[in-house]
Amino acid sequence: MKNRTRPLIGNRVTEKDIRDHLSSVGFSGDAATFQEVELHAISRPGWLQLFRFECDIRDQDGARTHLFGAVLDDERNHSDFWWSLEKTDQLEKLDEWSTGLIPRGRTHRTPVHWLLLSVFGVFVLLAAIGWILRQFGL
Repeated sequence: MKNRTRPLIGNRVTEKDIRDHLSSVGFSGDAATFQEVELHAISRPGWLQLFRFECDIRDQDGARTHLFGAVLDDERNHSDFWWSLEKTDQLEKLDEWSTGLIPRGRTHRTPVHWLLLSVFGVFVLLAAIGWILRQFGL
């Protein structure tokens, strides 16, 4: 089933590069089903990018395999590809390759964030009510 929240464009170029690489080493890259191709870390000015990916793929015998991988892409000259059958191996490789890069962190909302957003929302609501009352002379 296709993920409906997946961006329309996403990381299509990187996905194609991964497909091409997997095909070059004996997998059916065109038949790969990606669950994730995401930017993991980047360096300034952006030439060097680290992507993580997860996909289901068929080997030469037609057996399905689930891969966890990483791509260290230097847009100036080359890309390094790596994959494993284990998520823990992927996390170790991402940690190794992201040394010195700027990590792309996911925004996790803590209770403090929600409290501050709620307080801000209340102030905006009160300001809107005040403006409406002033406009209609109530």
